[in-house]
Amino acid sequence: MEAKKSSYLEMRFLIPKHSAEIIIGSNGCNIKRLHMEYCAMLNISGNVTMERILTVGGFDVPTMVNMLEDVIAGLKRTLTELGYGETDTIGMLLDETEVEYVTSIDDYQLNQILEESGTHIDVFLMCCPHSSERVIRIRGEPGCIASCVASLYQLLEWCPAPVNRCPYNADNANEEYAADYGGYTNFDDLTEQAMDISSEDVNVDETKDIDAKMTTRSSSSVNPESKIAADDPTASCITSKVSIPSHLAGVILGKGGSRLNQIRHESMASIKIDSEIHAEERVMTIAGTAESVENAKELLRMCIRHMCVRVG
Repeated sequence: MEAKKSSYLEMRFLIPKHSAEIIIGSNGCNIKRLHMEYCAMLNISGNVTMERILTVGGFDVPTMVNMLEDVIAGLKRTLTELGYGETDTIGMLLDETEVEYVTSIDDYQLNQILEESGTHIDVFLMCCPHSSERVIRIRGEPGCIASCVASLYQLLEWCPAPVNRCPYNADNANEEYAADYGGYTNFDDLTEQAMDISSEDVNVDETKDIDAKMTTRSSSSVNPESKIAADDPTASCITSKVSIPSHLAGVILGKGGSRLNQIRHESMASIKIDSEIHAEERVMTIAGTAESVENAKELLRMCIRHMCVRVG
């Protein structure tokens, strides 16, 4: 397969509303400066939700990457001054075909890109609402992120062009599922739910280990004596952490996050799975009232047992 010939390229990123406002600047002064200093296009779309799409376009990738580094560095400075906790990440938008291509290459090649650029990536399994695009969140210093983006796009030169590309429209953002596709909410929180694994090779014997971990390895953020029933409007919120084998995370998530969302709905608990891509274990964080947390654990046990029986 031959690499794609040089042509106009657009790099798309998912950013929160407040970051878009910083990039634009007062009366558009900053975005005008960027247009003048770099021979590349920069556009921000979306005006209804807390999410925006940052698009950097042009024919010269090095120039586009330099513009991106300038943008990220400016964001980091301003967000740090404003007191935001997460200032070293950006969500790269790629078609799911491209994401699968990137994640299907051998670990050595991908790890080499990450080591050389000094970055870490989180790959979200769910597509953004009403689109075929997924988020790859890149963490690192501005120059490191820009270097990683350049390497990933160089890699994508060998990827077949997506057949049914459906770009994400930020106005279709859904706060209920933002944690699953890498989006943003009205609280401006950077979400932490990222996964890149499947449900294959499930071992029935592992269900016994999961039961034990949910019972003995969980930890709460409040004293057990302060736990109150879920139907009490003044109920205290607790947090419990449970370790599971990485390959079981896909079992819990389900297609498009449907199974995890059902468990959240039935238990009325918040459930997140950490974003460590190559870890042998994932940590699930379950938050809610004492009753909702226990209900969530039981539903998770039932889910794993059921799927283990089907796969085994």
